[in-house]
Amino acid sequence: MNRFLTSTPGLALMIVFVVMALVSVAGPVYAFTAPAAGDFAYDLYDIFFNDIVGGPIGFIIGGTAIGYGLYQVAFTQSITTGIASVLVGAGIAGLNALTSSLGMIV
Repeated sequence: MNRFLTSTPGLALMIVFVVMALVSVAGPVYAFTAPAAGDFAYDLYDIFFNDIVGGPIGFIIGGTAIGYGLYQVAFTQSITTGIASVLVGAGIAGLNALTSSLGMIV
């Protein structure tokens, strides 16, 4: 038998490659589509995504989170909190587009 496969680092590397190969197998992905007028719970979707998140409230919350993150990085030297706040703020500001572009594994 090969010495590489019987050594501990070689066996660990082979296990990592097998796990990576199994994880990389693609499954079916179904993207979320916005409901049409008259569908089940369309009114709730319309109020939440179009009026609140996609409207001025969502942009104010997203902009405030981005500003807070920039403040954390610039003045308090808390880089992890600042980066997390900027990412959350950008996610909130663009949540309307994210909901229809990201897929969900079923």
